[in-house]
Amino acid sequence: MADGGSSTFIMLVTALLVSGTVSTFLISEWNQFARDATESRKAMVANSETGCELIGDFSRVPYETASQEITIFIQNTDKRVLDSSGLVIIVDGEQRSANLTSTISPAGDWQKGSIAEVVIEGPSSWSYSDGDDVSLSIVCSSEFSNGVRGTDTINQEVRLDAF
Repeated sequence: MADGGSSTFIMLVTALLVSGTVSTFLISEWNQFARDATESRKAMVANSETGCELIGDFSRVPYETASQEITIFIQNTDKRVLDSSGLVIIVDGEQRSANLTSTISPAGDWQKGSIAEVVIEGPSSWSYSDGDDVSLSIVCSSEFSNGVRGTDTINQEVRLDAF
């Protein structure tokens, strides 16, 4: 009986050590899962509070043939202030440089309701002419808040009005 008691005690101590190690690992993993869920929730909230919309007459978008520039107007339609440096413009599948020339109404930050004039710079190889249809994809990003930034995407086909 002395033999059985000591081996049982060794097994008990070993089981307690293993279960303690496993529980420490599980608690650590649970904490990481909780942090990831919190970050994911913050990102979802940021996306739901970020909005932009292409405004104007889509059948007459200004296109200056000499400088190869398309001018569009984008309005912030949601709570978060948009970041002009986070603006991504894709014209017919190619990413292009874009300059936010001004925030028209009201002046200042690109807040809810503000309209921004954006000039898209094209390469000299663009051969668009009056009446051509162009596919625009625009990604607007909000300024960072609580470590996250929201995004919104616009996909719109427009007709160029060359001058």
